[in-house]
Amino acid sequence: MRAIMGALGLMDESRDDVLLAQIEAFKRRAPLLYFVLIVNVVALAATHYAAAPSLLSVYVPAGVTVLVAVRMVAWYRRRDAAFDLAQARKNVLLTAVLGSLIGVVLVLWSLALYPYDIERSGGYLTGHGHVVLFVGITMVSCVFLLMHVRAAALAIILIVVPLFCGRLIIIGQPIEIAVAINLVLVAAGMFHVVLAFSRDFEAMVRSRTELARLSRQNAELANVDAATGLPNRRRFFFELESIAGDSVGFAVSIGDLDGFKQINDLYGHIVGDQVLREIAARLAALAPAGACVARLGGDEFAVLLRGEDVEEAAPDVCQRLIAACAAPVVIDHLTVHVGLSVGLSIAAGDGKGPLEHYERADYALYRAKQNGRGRVELFSSEHEHLVRQTSRLEQALRRANLDREIVVMYQPMVDARSGRVISFEALARWNSPDLGAVQPDAFIPIAERSALIYALTRTVLRKALQDAAQWPQHTGLKVNLSVRDLTSSEQILGLMNIIRSSGLSPGRVTFEITESIFVDNLNLVQASIAALKALGCSIAIDDFGVGYSSLSYIHHLAPDIIKIDRCFVAGLCTDPIKAGIVKTVIELCQNVGAKSVAEGVETVEQAEVLRALGCSEFQGYYFGKPLARDKVMAFAGSGAVEVA
Repeated sequence: MRAIMGALGLMDESRDDVLLAQIEAFKRRAPLLYFVLIVNVVALAATHYAAAPSLLSVYVPAGVTVLVAVRMVAWYRRRDAAFDLAQARKNVLLTAVLGSLIGVVLVLWSLALYPYDIERSGGYLTGHGHVVLFVGITMVSCVFLLMHVRAAALAIILIVVPLFCGRLIIIGQPIEIAVAINLVLVAAGMFHVVLAFSRDFEAMVRSRTELARLSRQNAELANVDAATGLPNRRRFFFELESIAGDSVGFAVSIGDLDGFKQINDLYGHIVGDQVLREIAARLAALAPAGACVARLGGDEFAVLLRGEDVEEAAPDVCQRLIAACAAPVVIDHLTVHVGLSVGLSIAAGDGKGPLEHYERADYALYRAKQNGRGRVELFSSEHEHLVRQTSRLEQALRRANLDREIVVMYQPMVDARSGRVISFEALARWNSPDLGAVQPDAFIPIAERSALIYALTRTVLRKALQDAAQWPQHTGLKVNLSVRDLTSSEQILGLMNIIRSSGLSPGRVTFEITESIFVDNLNLVQASIAALKALGCSIAIDDFGVGYSSLSYIHHLAPDIIKIDRCFVAGLCTDPIKAGIVKTVIELCQNVGAKSVAEGVETVEQAEVLRALGCSEFQGYYFGKPLARDKVMAFAGSGAVEVA
């Protein structure tokens, strides 16, 4: 049996897709094939009923008709059935074998009927012509209806034609020989057609199979993250939306790696990708069954949890994921460390949809990174209140007339040696007609997360430049820039045009930027800073030491000023570690040719220690709180401030 199947190509795995397509195409034609056979057999038997013996005119055709009818009914019932590969092989083989057997029986039967004449009224008419017609029509019909099953179609040609035509040639009469030659030529043409059709059919099936494979591959590529092998953002949101209306509880957690940017910067993207793959493997291994772990992009991952006990289990799962990511990552001979901060939102019958819980988890992640990193922040009613408040502030800020509502205050900076006022830092204040006075730490982060920061920065700079034009020539102006400002070339060009049109010397303007600004966009930031420096402005790094302190940033950006964060100055006189940090930063500034500015100086003791350590400038309430524009001139002209 296996030898027969092998000869017919039924054991060739490369033809598996063709076999399935053959049986799929044939199963709807099979009932018609057997119906044609029944009609032809009955017709030939009927015309020879009176002339031929009962065995040939009744019993043989009756037996063939019953067999064929059974096959016709069987195929009709299976016309909508789905065949697997084993069933396809079996049915193709059975069709070829039965087709051959039925062909042999019908040829022998027709040859047995060939000598008998058909009696008709008015005389006698030879029955030879009807037999030849039967054989020809039956062969052609069967071959064309079996076209998709090449083995069966060729078997019919190779069995019927040699047997029948050989018998006609043996008779030796010219007319029989001529008929045999015609049948052979027709059979040869059909043989060629079957082979050509079979090749085209196989090519079409393989083309369709390859197209389906490519479609599946494209679907996988569209839904899988290439770097980690995890589901990507597209797939995650598909899974997220698919649980809408699901009665089973779910939780959405979003995690962001801490310290990954520094690894990329220090060791390159190849090492960074290896770290991502290792972290992805840890997350996938620890996630419970049924969870969807995805990489959303960059160093951000998400986990979708489902289950009846998800409310109790989700926080514990997140803690385990954080602990797993905190373990050292060993790549070849290199050991690196990253952390994971997680925002979590749990569906607890609040009527919120999956996408809303995603937004909640994203907000909780933002709070987790704000509140210390390496922790899980569960979205709570307090967060809900903050979100509403933030939304209210954002809407009010979008409606605000910034020129009228934004007020600029100025905090002085003094020389550590002489106590002379050197410059003022411009600080934005918002007096909303709807909300009243809004604190900077409330509205500035909102503006920074949207395009609102562009207009806010331009407004503050324009107003500050107008005020600074009235100050003494030696007094400088410091203005803060956000990450959005520095990563928008259009914004930087706009700020440069504002400075040029103000009439104030660019040399009196210093732009302050925070360390966190470098995390994801160092190249864009570097280009923007280079443009501002080319104009003549100075650059200060604000809050140094509390963000992503890296000597590579100092090397790339060559800042003119480094500001020591107030958290180190606050414990300067009581905490030796903080004093050592401040001393180190001041020495760093001296080594790279930058001025050092201490923020948050509030006591004379702090000022004395800072001056002894070599700090260049002071800023803090000890020397002056933020001043309104009409009081700046009086303060600047009051002489030196007592330092110690």
